Amino acid sequence: PLSQTQPWAAYWLVRSWLAHGQLAQAQRWLPHPHQAKDWTWGQLAWAHFCLARQRGAEAMAWLHPLHQMSERDGRQFLNIETGLLLALAYQQEGDQTRARYHLTDALCQAEPERFIRLFLEMGQPLAELLATLPGTDNSRYLLDRLENRALPPTTPAELAEPLSGREQEILHLVAHGLS
Repeated sequence: PLSQTQPWAAYWLVRSWLAHGQLAQAQRWLPHPHQAKDWTWGQLAWAHFCLARQRGAEAMAWLHPLHQMSERDGRQFLNIETGLLLALAYQQEGDQTRARYHLTDALCQAEPERFIRLFLEMGQPLAELLATLPGTDNSRYLLDRLENRALPPTTPAELAEPLSGREQEILHLVAHGLS
């Protein structure tokens, strides 16, 4: 049960199920919305879930407070992730100006540290948004990687092989704080 799960583990389980197109499974790992407001991982999990369901406005409600907090507290990686997710949420809502603003800001913050994986994990929606930006070295590099599928597959049909029963069991134990 979620109540016994480490918050970060629940977040990654949600992300994993979403990457496999399993929204119902992902939803099982989401915290209750009132509980989620108390922890960053829960808010991020809800934001990803809302984006997967094409509910950009709901995702923004989770992301704006996190983005402001990450800016205030100097949490760079969280600020980049929330900015990137806000860009995708604004894109879903049809506000290309704000989408490009948040994407450009996230790119500028990520470039010195070469945070790339986070961008590549966003897949086709990000590729579409990146294609609307003036071509910088960083944006061209990311767009090239997204278009050439430089990441491991993220859809069920493309997976090399599913997790074994033992791998699923170990993941479940880790999620419950057992290692």
